[in-house]
Amino acid sequence: MFARLAAYFRPTPEQRTAADLYDAIVAAARQPALYRADGAAVADNVDGRFDLIALHAFLLFQRVSGVEGWGATGDVLANHIMKDMDRSLREMGVGDMSVGKKMKKLARAFYGRLDAYWGALKAERAGERGALADALARNVYRDAGRRAEAARLAAYVRAQIAALAEQPTDALIAGRVRFADADAAFADADAGAASGAASGAGAEA
Repeated sequence: MFARLAAYFRPTPEQRTAADLYDAIVAAARQPALYRADGAAVADNVDGRFDLIALHAFLLFQRVSGVEGWGATGDVLANHIMKDMDRSLREMGVGDMSVGKKMKKLARAFYGRLDAYWGALKAERAGERGALADALARNVYRDAGRRAEAARLAAYVRAQIAALAEQPTDALIAGRVRFADADAAFADADAGAASGAASGAGAEA
């Protein structure tokens, strides 16, 4: 009997993979450079951490979108994220009567951000420069005026997209994902900006 119960509660392969992926998402979202003024300057509070988890989840989802064998794991991962948000609310002392309402709001915010970032990437690929920074300014910074920080975060997002593109799809859907180092991504972005400025100055001269 106990063996049957243990088998019943044992995580499925999809649940184990989703847990590994979620741990990687959270670790990437908690990189200090994302919160520093010389990085992306995201607010280091509940809202800021939520937004960066949503952003890194999006980065993974967009990488494996349409990949055979991902569908079930992707659904489990999304559910895992929602369950962790529910757990976090309860640990913060939110009462049972309020958790359901707050979770509905968080779920709408989470999926709304995924849709916004998908749309922004499609717009940029169609030639609309700055669409990603605009989406990040609205959703992460919640201030359309914070274009400089949003542009830096957009450069970081592009670095993550490039890093994920280089990783084998089989490894990703098996739960082995490596997000790019934030410090290195911002250093590369700064070097690229400096190079571009120097080229522009040379052309003017």
